[in-house]
Order: sequence, then structure tokens, then C-alpha cells
Amino acid sequence: MSAETLTTLISGATLLATVVAGFGWMIQRMDAVERRLTERIDGVDAASRARDAALEASFTARIGDAEAKTASRFDAFDTRFSERIEALETKLTERIDGVETKLTERIDTVETKLTERIDSVEQRLSDRIDAMGHQLVEVKIAIARLEGPPPRFLTAH
Repeated sequence: MSAETLTTLISGATLLATVVAGFGWMIQRMDAVERRLTERIDGVDAASRARDAALEASFTARIGDAEAKTASRFDAFDTRFSERIEALETKLTERIDGVETKLTERIDTVETKLTERIDSVEQRLSDRIDAMGHQLVEVKIAIARLEGPPPRFLTAH
């Protein structure tokens, strides 16, 4: 083999070894970059989980506070509303009782007036019927006088 061929072969082998060494170095660099990125991603993931937990705790506390405030506001509203309804019910009951009393008095007054009026009409009708009965008796007597006494004996002809 000639020196030129040998130099070409050694150069090729050296070039190949250099390329392999370059790939090896690149793989080591990539592994180091991967480790750093994995550590950073794990750090970001842990920080994200911690933030999520903190946010969840914060939101849970805020929602709990909001629920408590809302519940207390609803309770206060329910109390005020119940008091207003009771006051309104009392007022309406008093008004209804007043109207009922007035209506009862008016009905009693009308009943008394109608009873007096009916009694008056009944008395007048009774007086008129008695007068008619008396006049009828007088008419009967007058007719009986006109006809004369009934014959005592019946005669046959």
C-alpha cells in the first residue's frame, strides 16, 4: 500500500473517529440539556402544583366566606321579610276586623229596620184583614135582612 492510500485511509479513519467523537459529544450535551430541561419542567410542574393548591385553598376560603356572607344576608333578608309580612298580616287582620265590625253593625241595623218594617206591614195587613172580615160579616147580615127569614115549613105544591 502506498503512503498516499495509507494517508487517505488514516485520514478517513481519523475523520470517522472525529465524527463519532462529535456525535458522542453532541449526545452528552443533549443528555445534559435534557436533564436541565427535565429538572426545569419538574420545577415548573411542582411550582404549578403548589400554585394550584394555593389557588384552590384561596378559592375554597373565598367561596366559603362568600357562602357564609350570602347565607347571613339571606338569613337577614328572611328575618326582615318575615317581620314585614307579620306586620302586614297584623295590619290586614285589624282592618278586616274593623270592616267586619262595621258590616255586622250595618247588617244588624238593616235587620232591625226590616224587622220593624215587616212587623208594621204585618200589623197593617192584619188590621185590614180584620176590617175585611168585619165588613164581610156586615155584608152577610145585610143580605140576610134583604132576603128575609127562611121559610119555616116547606110546602109542596
